[in-house]
Formats: sequence, C-alpha cells, structure tokens
Amino acid sequence: PPVEDLEYPPDSTLAGTLQFFSQSQFGTNACGGAITIGATPIFTSSGGSFYPPDPCFGDPAAELLFSFTGQVSSPTSSTTPQIYAFPTGTVSPSDPPIDPIDLGSIGNGNFGGQGPLYGFASPSKPTGNWTIDVTQLVPEPPTLPLLAVGIGLVLLRRRRTPV
Repeated sequence: PPVEDLEYPPDSTLAGTLQFFSQSQFGTNACGGAITIGATPIFTSSGGSFYPPDPCFGDPAAELLFSFTGQVSSPTSSTTPQIYAFPTGTVSPSDPPIDPIDLGSIGNGNFGGQGPLYGFASPSKPTGNWTIDVTQLVPEPPTLPLLAVGIGLVLLRRRRTPV
C-alpha cells in the first residue's frame, strides 16, 4: 500500500469488483462472473486465491486479462472516489482505463502482473497497488482410486488362492 494519504481518512475502505477475461482468436470473453472484493482497509495489504471453474481459464491458446473497479468509502467522510487498476508504467490518473489489463498467455504456465490503483475525483491519488499471480495447477494422478483397485485385487487374489 502507498504511504497513508491524509485526503483519505484512516478508516477508509476499498471495495470493488474484479473481472477476468480470456482473449483468443475468437475475441475477448468474460471468464466466469465478477469477483466481489469486500471492504478492505486501503492502507493495508490483503489478498486471496480462488480456483476458477470456468473453462476459459484453461484455454492454452488464450491470454488472460483482468479489470478492477472499486469505491473508497469512509464513515467519517463523504468522499467516495472511484478506483481503477492500471498496468505498471501506464498510469494516466486523469483518464480511467477502458480496456482490461493483459496478464499474459495461459499456455506459458505461471504469469500475472502488478500495477497501481488510482482514485479519481480524490483527486487522482494512489490508493494502493495490485498484484495478480496466476499459477496453473498440475492435476494430481488419481491415487486414491488406484489404491482402492490395488487393495481390491489383493483381496480378490487372496480369496482365490487355495489353502
């Protein structure tokens, strides 16, 4: 998070919506529904992880993109600036981003990105930073079913063996 800004009261929180997109030769499509991020103090770090059920996250020919839009609010202030995520090095605090941020090709394995969160009408003050790390999970072999089959075969062989 940035150094605390006196324009935001200490009790300020950020809440918003994170949306992933898949971009392939067929265009840009939303991956699953929007992920709601609950009220989090803006001057502290927070995070989470999720396992997306939508198949567009696994398309090796696609790129993954995301966008974040949120609001800062405070019980002691009437200021509610809109917050947007920017890719590193492309901040234009006077012009909110329109396009989602490209995190990289899904087919390359681990990828992600980072950048600043900026508030508008606040006036254009940084409220924090975002970081997204995407790691593809390698499915584990079905060990439990294999173990069950092995035990079943051993028990079956025992029954057939004459004493």
